[in-house]
Amino acid sequence: MSLHTLIHKRGASGDVVRTTPVLALFPNVELDWLVDERNAPLLAGISARVLTSVSLLRCRAPYDLILSLEEGRRDLEEVYNTVTGREIIGTYVDKSGVVKYTESSRTWFDMSLISNYGGELANRLKFENRVSFQQHLFGMLGRRFSGQPYHRIGPPSRPPGEDDQYHILLADKAGPRWPNKEWAYFDECRRILTSRCQVATLQTQPSLLALAKEIGRYDLVIANDSLPMHIALGQGRMVCGLFTCTSPWEIHDYGCLRKIVSPKLRQFYYLPGPSRDARTAIPLETVLSAVETLVSRQIHHRSDDLCLSPAPVPMSA
Repeated sequence: MSLHTLIHKRGASGDVVRTTPVLALFPNVELDWLVDERNAPLLAGISARVLTSVSLLRCRAPYDLILSLEEGRRDLEEVYNTVTGREIIGTYVDKSGVVKYTESSRTWFDMSLISNYGGELANRLKFENRVSFQQHLFGMLGRRFSGQPYHRIGPPSRPPGEDDQYHILLADKAGPRWPNKEWAYFDECRRILTSRCQVATLQTQPSLLALAKEIGRYDLVIANDSLPMHIALGQGRMVCGLFTCTSPWEIHDYGCLRKIVSPKLRQFYYLPGPSRDARTAIPLETVLSAVETLVSRQIHHRSDDLCLSPAPVPMSA
C-alpha cells in the first residue's frame, strides 16, 4: 500500500462511519483523514491523523494516494488547490471545473448524483445494485472486502441482558434530506413493546460520543437507515433496520442487522419529498414479528420466553 495517504470523506455522519472499515487496509501507512468537524468524534481513536480543516493538510509534498469520496465541487477544489497526489482514487475536478471520478471508482459513482450516465440511469443502477458500499470501496483499492468491521464509537456496550431485563431503543428520527426514512409506526411499536420489555425512544444527545454511549445501553436498536443504525452495528448491537426509501443492499449486515424492506421501495426510492404512503408501507406487524425473532435469538437460554406478538393493530396512524 501507499506510504502517505489522504482519505477525503467529510460527511454525512453515517457515511463516515461506514467508510471506517477501509482503515484495515492501511495498517502501516502514514494516514490523514479529512472530515467535517462535527463528525470528527466518530473517528476518535483511529490510527490516523484526523483533520478538520484543509489548512492542516500536508501540502509540501504530494500524497502517495488520495482516496476522495466527496462529490461537492467546492470541497474538492478546496482540497486539490492545497495538495496533490501521485495517485487519485475517487473524485476530482477536471480542467473545465466539472466533478469527475476515476475508472477505479466507477462502480460506485456511476450510481451517484455525479454519474456520467445522468440521474435516471444512475437511479436505475442504484436500485439494481446488490453490492455493499464496503465491497465497492475495497474494490476501488483493488482489494476484497471480507467483513472488516466499523470503527467502534464510544465506550464498551453493556452485555445483552446484563440486568435480566431486555432493553430496546427506538431510533425514530432521520435527517431532513430524506424525510421518508421516518417510519410512521414507532409510537404504536413502543406502546406494544413496553408491556413486555424495557423500551425507550432515542432522545437528542449533546454530542456524538454521548449518542454512542446511549446506544450502547441497549440490547436491540430499531432504527431507520440512519447514523444510530451504523453506530449500533459498529458496537455489535442487534439492529432491526427499516428501509422505506433507501438501498438495503448497500448496507453490510455484519451478522447483526435484520433488514426490513418496504414493499413499495421501488415507488419511493430516494424520493426527496415527504410521502405518508412511503412512511406507512412497512406494516407494524412485520416489524414486531422481526423483533420477536431477534429477541428470542438473544435470550433463548432463558426459561421465560418473551412473546411480542400483538393483538390486531389498525394500520392507520
